[in-house]
Amino acid sequence: MSVFRFAFSRRTLSASVFLPGLVCAITMPVYAQTLTPRPTNVVNDKFATVSSGSQSVVRVAVPGSATDAATRDAVTKKLKATWKMQGRALSRSAQTLEKTGLFKNKRAIIPISTIIQVEKNGVPVTRSWRTRAVGGGSLTFRYSGFSEQDQVFIARLISEFYPRIETLYGKPAVSGEVEIMNVGTLDTSQIPQVQRFAFGGYDVSNNRIMLPIFQNNDTFAQALLLNLIHAFHGPAVFQYDAWEQGFARAAASVIARDPQFGFPDASANSLFSHLRWYDLLNQPGLGNPTFFPPAQANTVLETTAGGFTLGKMTFPRMGMSGAAWLKVYIEEPNFFRQFNEAYYAQFEPGASPSLAGNVPALKNIASPLLPNGVEGLPFEDWFRRQYVLDTSVSVGRKLYALVVPGDYDGADGQSHLVQLLYYRTRPGGDEDLLDGRVYATYHDATGATIRLGIASEQVELSDGEGSITTQSFQEREGRLTMDFTVGAESARAYVTGGYNGDLQAVVLGATGNGRDVTVTQTRLNSSDERIQTARTDGAAFSVNLATPGNDLAKTVIEYTDGAGAKRTYRRNTGDGQAYLVLRPDQNGGDLTTVSRTFPIGQVPYFISFPLQPLTTSIPDALSLGATDFVLSHWDPVTTQYGTVTPDPTASIGSLAPGRAYWFKPVPVDRSRPEVAVQLTGTLPVTDVDFAVPARYGWNMIGSPFTSDTTNVNDILVQNQNNDSYTWEEAVARNLVAARPYRFDRT
Repeated sequence: MSVFRFAFSRRTLSASVFLPGLVCAITMPVYAQTLTPRPTNVVNDKFATVSSGSQSVVRVAVPGSATDAATRDAVTKKLKATWKMQGRALSRSAQTLEKTGLFKNKRAIIPISTIIQVEKNGVPVTRSWRTRAVGGGSLTFRYSGFSEQDQVFIARLISEFYPRIETLYGKPAVSGEVEIMNVGTLDTSQIPQVQRFAFGGYDVSNNRIMLPIFQNNDTFAQALLLNLIHAFHGPAVFQYDAWEQGFARAAASVIARDPQFGFPDASANSLFSHLRWYDLLNQPGLGNPTFFPPAQANTVLETTAGGFTLGKMTFPRMGMSGAAWLKVYIEEPNFFRQFNEAYYAQFEPGASPSLAGNVPALKNIASPLLPNGVEGLPFEDWFRRQYVLDTSVSVGRKLYALVVPGDYDGADGQSHLVQLLYYRTRPGGDEDLLDGRVYATYHDATGATIRLGIASEQVELSDGEGSITTQSFQEREGRLTMDFTVGAESARAYVTGGYNGDLQAVVLGATGNGRDVTVTQTRLNSSDERIQTARTDGAAFSVNLATPGNDLAKTVIEYTDGAGAKRTYRRNTGDGQAYLVLRPDQNGGDLTTVSRTFPIGQVPYFISFPLQPLTTSIPDALSLGATDFVLSHWDPVTTQYGTVTPDPTASIGSLAPGRAYWFKPVPVDRSRPEVAVQLTGTLPVTDVDFAVPARYGWNMIGSPFTSDTTNVNDILVQNQNNDSYTWEEAVARNLVAARPYRFDRT
């Protein structure tokens, strides 16, 4: 089925010890036990959820009579099944990204930690605490299943890691002995490129770190480091991955930068942190209560009907969560220690809901520790712009574009890789992978449509994933706008064309050339400054700051806009490179609030929304109660109407510019003469066409801009990847009806 776009135009350890491959010959009993109901969000507000329990753990059911040995076996079986699934899910992304040169070193790894919660007879197992007080603890360690030589090696690693974690993270939540357990080798036939993945698990119920055997010391060290950090939180681990995994990955990234360890890349090939690509990857599709969808995290793969179940969004979510909290650390290097100390002081074991899953309460702890905010914004404002920190469930289909930019070379030109991920979020937060064909359109800074190679125009998605590679040989091409469409969903990304500096930026809403830019970068914990100047060319620029690969820094960009006004942007950057998207307002948020009132006696209204709301909860986006309105949208994919109701399963997805809706205000208080709708979100840029996907047949389309009307003669029509036509030309080619319909109430 063909897809159209209507383009609305505004252009009138370096260790010598080798770890032997110990194989534990153990029988894996399978217990058909019933788990407690899976924890969910009891409050599902955008960026302010509250959970009924830990959504960051993989749960393992054992009978109440299970011995410690039987429990170990059950946990090991579940861990290995989970790791197989994770390896399958991530291997394709790893293989694709390897082609870009991201994994430049043969020692390149992807560190992945899994937190385990054991349930006996449907009751979560918690450790006995000697006191209800939390904080100020200390950990000791013992080893199970390792040779004496291995134990010496692990103990040496812990002796190096422990004091650094304590300095960064504060003392452990509680005192106790942590068992480091060897779970044997992995089934490499089920995990492609198994050496890429540094797996490890932390059993929060039994205070065990469970590690497989690797033939790579860096792999083992990274897995141990990540799980040691989880052990510091112990029974107080956060109940959301965005917090627990994000904190741990950011902390591991900081510690791995110590040159004493000899890690070739402290960011673990950006899997501890996607810091260098952060602006490009910060998209709404990152949000979810868990990084691995629930059914996938708790399914034994061998029994899954139809084969393996994949969880593709894990890759960007892991790296972006680490990067988000690493930005906070750059702002305040004492943040993790101060936060944990304050968190432990307020933590009440057994409280329901737990502080560990109460995002508003956690933000209240964090905010006073950051009096200057983060990247020039108050903490709450900054937090709401980091989509990976959104732990709410947003139901519907989503398209996510993972962009890995390439540098320009005079001989080879420039290639950008885009990994496209297409999936549907269910009401409980689970995700179904979707198939489809993605069509891509590219614009330069003038808004003109350009070609970036035959391999860049379309791709068939399989199991929710596919990749596109662009190719260009033009120097200083400037800002490139990349639009991707599948079904009724679209995604937009920006990259620079024809640049190769270690800091590259595009400027939205500014097509002028020759604007002066000054970039000042201050190394973390140092007064050393790197200063470079540039001039924009095609709404983009680059500088070469010679930023070391393991550096972290505060970066300030001063930019003179077309009106001669100076604007200042703040970014916390690192890992040798930064690709930035600078939006029109001073703080880089590009946020606007729009409002309108609707008399309740005149219905229905045919409306569109000229921005992308911060929240995907439609009642929250409209600032209305769920029972105060009816909103319906025609879905051309399912060929039926979807209507927002108080029932979350009836959601029509999030609001998006370019879509039209039927709207009826029905306030509970009928004495009110009108209903006020107020939205806060990101405005589409107006110097580039806005693409609205449409299907053959009936589509409901609205202007994506703040103007009330759009002249039909300003709309361009593009069939798949063919040239764009004026409306009149598209009518002549039988692509669209001669006249679109509009709603006239009279």
